[in-house]
Amino acid sequence: MAQIVNKNEILEIDSVASCNDHLGVPTLYEHVNVVDLSRLERVHSQKKKLGVYAIVCYWEDNDKDGGCVRFYSPGHMGVFNAGSYDNPVGWLLTFDSALIENTLLANRMVEYPFFNENTSTSLSLSATERSMIISCMQSLAKELQTPEDRFSARILAAGIAVLLSLSMRYYERQRNVHKDSADIIIERLGKLLTSYVGGDRTIISDIPSVASLAEALHISSNYLGDVVRKKLHCSAHHYIRRIIVQEAKRRLVYTTTSIGEISYNLGFKYPHHFTRVFRREEGVSPNQYRKEFGEV
Repeated sequence: MAQIVNKNEILEIDSVASCNDHLGVPTLYEHVNVVDLSRLERVHSQKKKLGVYAIVCYWEDNDKDGGCVRFYSPGHMGVFNAGSYDNPVGWLLTFDSALIENTLLANRMVEYPFFNENTSTSLSLSATERSMIISCMQSLAKELQTPEDRFSARILAAGIAVLLSLSMRYYERQRNVHKDSADIIIERLGKLLTSYVGGDRTIISDIPSVASLAEALHISSNYLGDVVRKKLHCSAHHYIRRIIVQEAKRRLVYTTTSIGEISYNLGFKYPHHFTRVFRREEGVSPNQYRKEFGEV
């Protein structure tokens, strides 16, 4: 049973275990947990400060037509709950940065705008969409019942990645209904970078820069920088570099392509330039990264 709390106090949820303690459920895995909220007697509405990621999918009792999914990132301060406080209906996923550390998902978190906003993001779900989200939660819950081994973290991170990809689909569907100019710019920027790392040099022929991307988008470099900083909470230069390095990491892990060829394919004229950029982002050389993570 969840502990009784003082609603006027701020509860520090600094780990998955502390969230489990608050809800009165066991900790099966240190860095992640999935809770079927219908099994809880009560979810308290106390204000909480989060140090973990949290995703809650909930709906009104006996509601067969849809529901909501809400996202919280570390540092969020506020009340998060699942529908009514008594007899809650829904599922809660919590995980921390340690679970996804050194996985491709860690480098993709910047792609999910619902984790880049200062306030929690809520998405409305159809009955089918709700079913898909719950299925992902249940799959993770089943994996948590499996004895932990050296594959556990990778499988759990992959399951979360699937859930986030589905959520991104629903997010874009919802945001497309009322999208402002800044959202459109971010979407077009993402498509330009995706095309570039995929090998399409039709619009951007050299390594993307803030200036070349701004020109392709028909806006000023300063405006592009302001939009990226507002929407993604990082500099445009950093965002561009992360997308390129992310693709480089994928090729280092999942292909046997030489490091020199990877650098040329990504637009670097000299492999040592690619190595310098990669080391600046990851703290290790491409060769070291491949040796550590390249074995499947």
